[in-house]
Amino acid sequence: MSPSLRILRPVAQFVVERVPALRPFASRSRPNSLRAPIDPDGIEASVTDSLRRLRTDYIDVLAIHDPTPAEATDDRIYSALERLKQKGLIRTISLAGSPESIIAGLGSGNVPDFAQFPNTPFANAITGLRALPWPRKPVFITHGAFGSSALNRMRALRATRDPALTALAEKFALPPNHQEETALLRFAFSANPDGLVLASMFSPGHLHANIAAAAASPDPTFAGELVKLLASTEDTHA
Repeated sequence: MSPSLRILRPVAQFVVERVPALRPFASRSRPNSLRAPIDPDGIEASVTDSLRRLRTDYIDVLAIHDPTPAEATDDRIYSALERLKQKGLIRTISLAGSPESIIAGLGSGNVPDFAQFPNTPFANAITGLRALPWPRKPVFITHGAFGSSALNRMRALRATRDPALTALAEKFALPPNHQEETALLRFAFSANPDGLVLASMFSPGHLHANIAAAAASPDPTFAGELVKLLASTEDTHA
């Protein structure tokens, strides 16, 4: 184990004790072997080259993409990004990765302007992250509701006319057509009503559905209801 991760372990244990819902994420800390480590000394040159290719003077949001927990605590990376902000080359900093890396960043005091992470009905990470003692709370950017197995689970529940799903559909007036997709979109916006939600789209129909979901006022109770529904049926429909 690296020195950075040895330092991180007590921090992770503390936040998990404070917010038990984050236990599944803290237990999955692992390095990403699919890319080269982030080099703090190469960040400015990379950004300068990107600006040249983009033919622009600055980047609105620069994300530290998929960092390991150790990288999320690396002061050298944040110092390099802060220098870019001071020079006007970037406007804001985002930490885009796993919840455990965002926990790590918080524990080290390196709080980004935006925190982007997957949030699904099976692992409603935003509830735990929102409860942490942020010195300065970032804007949460969530995604991944359709990337989980929730869609298949709900289709299975509907096929068997599960009474819990029927009750949920009636309570929240879910349309009979595309009911599962509508529910997951509502979950995404309901779970993160004051942040940003990323949703994929592959057709004009997807675009219109996403716009309609974004325009509607999110029901603050819907996300919790869907999480409970899927949790209660996990064993019987696994």
